[in-house]
Amino acid sequence: MTRTGLRVLLPLLLLALAGPVLAAAPANPGLSVTVAGANHGNDWAFIGVGDGAAEMYPAYACQGQSKNDVQFELNGCLTDSGRSVAADETPHAGAVAWLALRTSSDSVISPSQSECLNQAKKDDCSDAVNTSVDGVSHNGMLTDGNVFKLVSAHLRARNRSHP
Repeated sequence: MTRTGLRVLLPLLLLALAGPVLAAAPANPGLSVTVAGANHGNDWAFIGVGDGAAEMYPAYACQGQSKNDVQFELNGCLTDSGRSVAADETPHAGAVAWLALRTSSDSVISPSQSECLNQAKKDDCSDAVNTSVDGVSHNGMLTDGNVFKLVSAHLRARNRSHP
């Protein structure tokens, strides 16, 4: 499977533990939104069962540090000081419009910065694809009005036929 295929399918596979995820294949319609997703794993996943939990633990796993190296294949290797192995966390940028919504109040995904994409080093949420929704719990992201507004604006900005 290609890295793009993994990037699109992994959030869907991790839905139960990672939170709500809306993802679209790069060719149709060219959008990807992650909402409180464990894009870089989850230190709480050690209490989970099955391969999905084992693949998410530990957060920021580099090669050989988690089951099947899924995190490494998607994200390369991030350390406290930088990226030691390169990876394109948002494939087809330009053709695919990426949005990663995170909450600093997340008690399910640890660290909450794992929800961010295009990180230069661990816990880096500075890239423009990342938007923080503060004061909202992990499950609260499902019903938060601001989250709905952000996702709606992202979708509408890229759907010229239905502004």
